Amino acid sequence: MVRQIFKKCHEYNIELHNIFIDYSQAFDSINRNKITECLIKYEVPTKLIKLIGLTLTSTIAKLKIGNQFTNEFRIVTGVKQGDPLSATLFSIVIDHILKQLDLRGNITTRIKQCSAYGEDILLTTRMMHALEDTFKKLKEISIHVGLTINEHKTGNNSIEEEIKRRISLGNKAFYANQDLLKSKLLSKNSKLRMYKTLVRPVATYACETWVLKENIKTKLKVFERTVLRRIYGPTKQKDGTWRIKTNEELNRLTDNKNIINYIKAQRLAWFGHVHHMPDTSMVKKVYEWSPAQTRSLGRPKN
Repeated sequence: MVRQIFKKCHEYNIELHNIFIDYSQAFDSINRNKITECLIKYEVPTKLIKLIGLTLTSTIAKLKIGNQFTNEFRIVTGVKQGDPLSATLFSIVIDHILKQLDLRGNITTRIKQCSAYGEDILLTTRMMHALEDTFKKLKEISIHVGLTINEHKTGNNSIEEEIKRRISLGNKAFYANQDLLKSKLLSKNSKLRMYKTLVRPVATYACETWVLKENIKTKLKVFERTVLRRIYGPTKQKDGTWRIKTNEELNRLTDNKNIINYIKAQRLAWFGHVHHMPDTSMVKKVYEWSPAQTRSLGRPKN
């Protein structure tokens, strides 16, 4: 949805200002009393509020260093990590924060919009002063509930930086499983399935919205070829020497089902999913939205 908004506003020369917001240790720093206040405002049954409160009070923990434990200490802020209820409680507080910003509708009909998923928030406005005012108000409200904006991670993130980060995470997933990928007990087909199941999804997370430039395609192909060469190993020549497999050989071994073709298939699948969404869906509305302005002649310039 965000990618469609950016694309159409750029195409129709609509001024757009964005800021990606990230909270510092969001799940660990949220004020527990504010959680209870939000539950009351959302008219959650009193019995449930009391039960939830019991899970957030008198929390005691220890740290294990080597074979020894530290003294007990109390945890008075944040929600419990790994608790299925924690994400719901955190989302309720975030929803409470965003409602105070008065951001009804979206950028297609208003001058400002907020998109949020978990602790990640994107503010979009048509005027710079509106972005500054909204950001200041969000910062003040967030501090009131115990959340602090991470200024080092908050800013304007590009899609290229995100793809590079995904490739880096894909490399970490590969090295975390390299013992299995190098094992002589597993067949090459089994190793290839492991790569497609454990490594590639990490590197291509959210690839349905990516815009692939040639330099990014090259980086993705290099990443995948590194993994495939570990799986298939070198090729023995007639004179007894060994050499690494060429790119053409890797393409033949994988039936040309490389990472770029996989991303294209994922994008087509997402397009079909959006096309079959109900007309009331926000994603469908943005996809079919046509700005009420005149489009410039020719191809949009970067």
